[in-house]
Amino acid sequence: MRYFLCYLAVSFGISVSAQNHEGVILDAEDGSPIEFVSVYNQKQHQVSNEEGRFSIETQLDSLFFFRQGYHKGSFQISQVPDTVFLEPIAVKLDEVVVTNGKDLLTQVKKAMAKNYDMTPHKERFFIRSVLRRNDTLVRLQDMVGKLKRKTLIYGRGMELGKKDFTLELEQMRKAGIQDDGQNIYFKFPTLYQLLTSFVRMNATGPSFTLTEKPLEGSNYIKLDFINENPEVKISGHYLIDTANHAILEFHLLREGLDQPYRQNKWLFYKDLNYQLDVYFALDRTTQKYYLKNAKSKGSVSCTDADRSFKTIYEAEYLLDTTDPFSDFQVKKNVNAHKDLFKIRHAYEPTYWQNQNRLLLTQEMQAFIDQLVSGTNEFKVKTNLR
Repeated sequence: MRYFLCYLAVSFGISVSAQNHEGVILDAEDGSPIEFVSVYNQKQHQVSNEEGRFSIETQLDSLFFFRQGYHKGSFQISQVPDTVFLEPIAVKLDEVVVTNGKDLLTQVKKAMAKNYDMTPHKERFFIRSVLRRNDTLVRLQDMVGKLKRKTLIYGRGMELGKKDFTLELEQMRKAGIQDDGQNIYFKFPTLYQLLTSFVRMNATGPSFTLTEKPLEGSNYIKLDFINENPEVKISGHYLIDTANHAILEFHLLREGLDQPYRQNKWLFYKDLNYQLDVYFALDRTTQKYYLKNAKSKGSVSCTDADRSFKTIYEAEYLLDTTDPFSDFQVKKNVNAHKDLFKIRHAYEPTYWQNQNRLLLTQEMQAFIDQLVSGTNEFKVKTNLR
């Protein structure tokens, strides 16, 4: 009988099949899609895309949904709905205070070394770069690999260096229109420029008005900021945990109200706006925060001396990281100071057909299908063929 019971246990263990769950995550108040929601359990971890969509395959019996600023959602596998609604944490309206924010931000700076790893460390990355021309998608690039950082946060006395990032590119897919018919090539940033832009989070000064907004049922304070500059409007907020003075989120929006055009040879261009969103997560093993997700988006208006045309480019860059503070080897095989779209790497169809770490949007899938089919009128640059 003992042998029989053991046999049953082993048979049961190997017969469990993974279940795939796909769905969309929405804000319970306004119904908008929520990006960067962590969908996870003890073995799997995915993140929702800008449509709020996710796909995860698991053998475990539970699934969790979490993003800072929202109440965590948890479900048994059999009860995960197709549409998951997350409740935003409400602001304590009776405790909102206009302040100079100096005391709170001073505590944040003092706690930097305790909360963030300011020594070399490693992680895995997923970077998505997207370019739209007059609201039409014209370029898409996804990169997956390993990253070694010199530091996460640059504290007092620490300067940026050209060798602060070592990257090993493992997978890449890219597809884009190389020439738009107007002889304009939109240059993507380098990996170095992109990664450093995600940790520039200083948006305070004498011209800023700060407002502290405590969130209900938590130690969190939302510190709103807005400047009084008539030429460029800057607004956003920090989300700070007052229990340890760690920055959990940073959001910035810069809008040029009436900026003049700048000139590069025959081309005239000006920045219209810039948006930055940064999210940190706590690593339970090291008790240090790491940069979990980040997204930057900017738009540029282009024309010529005669103003014979007007083209609006909107570029968007997204970062998702996993396996923080790992001890794997990072073998440099990519130049961190090269235009992202000019980086070369082979395409592996099997990997991309099966990856669900960050889903393509419907717009992105349609764009790839069109370019691969060869029906586009412009010259195409891609590694998908």
